[in-house]
Amino acid sequence: MALNVRSYATIMSLNRDTYLREVARLILALNELDKRTLYDSSIYHRLIGSVVESIKCFLAGIANSLDESVDPEKAFKATYIDDEDLSNVIKLSHRTYLNQLHATCSRVFKEFCVNFKIEVSNSIKLGIEKKAERLKEELPTDFHIKIDDFVVKLLPKYPQFNDYLESIFKFKELSKEVKSNWRKFFNGFSLLRNKVSHESSVLTQNEIQVIRESGIGVKLSENEFLVNFRIYNELAISVLDFIDIMNDTPDHHIR
Repeated sequence: MALNVRSYATIMSLNRDTYLREVARLILALNELDKRTLYDSSIYHRLIGSVVESIKCFLAGIANSLDESVDPEKAFKATYIDDEDLSNVIKLSHRTYLNQLHATCSRVFKEFCVNFKIEVSNSIKLGIEKKAERLKEELPTDFHIKIDDFVVKLLPKYPQFNDYLESIFKFKELSKEVKSNWRKFFNGFSLLRNKVSHESSVLTQNEIQVIRESGIGVKLSENEFLVNFRIYNELAISVLDFIDIMNDTPDHHIR
C-alpha cells in the first residue's frame, strides 16, 4: 500500500493488515543490512546503520499498534482511531527516514573529504560570484558596493551536499558513466527528501524526469508520486553500495 505524497489527508482503500505485513517485511529486510553496518564495517557504514536501526524502532511501534494480537494491557500500544491518524504516522515515518538518511549521507561525504583532505568547492558561491562580476560590468560603479552587499546575503556559508559528492567523484576518478548514474540517484534522492517534507507538493515534468532517471522505485503519475515502505531498504542499499565504492581501496579505507 502506497502513501500519496501530494495529499496526506486521506489514504484511500486503507487496509491495515496490508500495512502490517509490509512493515513486518521491511523490518526483516532491514535486519539483513546488519551484515554491512555492524562494528567490523567502516565508520561510514556504521553511520548509515544507525539511521536504519532508528527507523526500525519507529516501524516496530507502527507494527505493534497495527497487530490486533498484541494485548494493549501488556504492551505500549498506540491506537489509530481512523485512517487519518494512521496516514499521519506513516507520513512522519517517511519524512523522518528520508531526512535522516539524507543528512547522514551528507555527514559521511563531509567526513570522507575531511579525512582525505579533499578540496571541496562551494559551487553555488562560485556561481553567484561570477554572475555578480558580470553584472558589475554592465552597471555604474556606484552600484558595485550594493551588489557586493547583496551577494554576501545570498551566499551559502558552507559547501552543499552536491559539492561534497562531486569532490568525491573527482577524488575517486570514477568513469563518466558511473558518475552519471550516481549523480542521477542522489539528485532523485534529494528531490524525494524535499517532497516528503511538505504537506502538499505537485511535481513538475522536470521533477518527474529527475525521479524517473534516479531509478528509485516510487510510482509516478502525471503530476505526483507515491512512496511506499519498500524504498526504505532500496535507498539504504544504494547508499551503502556507494560507500563501498567511495571506501574501496586500502589507501582510502577508513575503519
